[in-house]
Amino acid sequence: MNSDHFVDWLKAESAKSSAAALARALSVSPQAVSKWLNSEVKTISPKTIEALAKYRQEPLANTYRWLDLPMPKNASDPVDVERLKKRQDELERRLDEAMDLLESINVRMHGGFMRPSPLALFIQDQLYKAGYDLRDRQGYRQFMEMCSMSLDGDQVAVQRIISQLMGAAPIERRDYSYLSTVLMPILGRDWNTHYLMEQAINLEKDYGSF
Repeated sequence: MNSDHFVDWLKAESAKSSAAALARALSVSPQAVSKWLNSEVKTISPKTIEALAKYRQEPLANTYRWLDLPMPKNASDPVDVERLKKRQDELERRLDEAMDLLESINVRMHGGFMRPSPLALFIQDQLYKAGYDLRDRQGYRQFMEMCSMSLDGDQVAVQRIISQLMGAAPIERRDYSYLSTVLMPILGRDWNTHYLMEQAINLEKDYGSF
């Protein structure tokens, strides 16, 4: 362990506030910090190293390298866990917003304010058969996740596809490539741009343009 390096850092951090404040941040006793500052302790526990990584806002592996210590194979990175939790919370927030939008769309649709195109209704039916019921929260969540993965996280494109399928926006020629990118992993390779265009033409002949 690079004790001198660690002690120099402790002195610099303690000078910013106090040794007691640093002890609280690292979840150790003030006596422990005092011993470190006096170079009386040459070792440091894995739990404290995890607290250091979180305090320094860096990956756990970086903290072990900084201390010149080998990182245990079973060590978990609290910084990565926290980052993943934030990402999960953000995705949950977006899902709630999307569900509010979907409920609003359903209300408008049942009130006659929106009319999905024949192609949109056809796609909804095929998605339903494949297990993606857009009227159901779980089915909607799964379809949103598939859209996001297929479109590399482009949330604007995802929302546009949802709006088109629910009838809030028309499906235009330039949108077929986005639709095929999302639908092929779910419905099969046949659902390419050419197939979607053919279906749109045939459906409009049968049902007329909405």
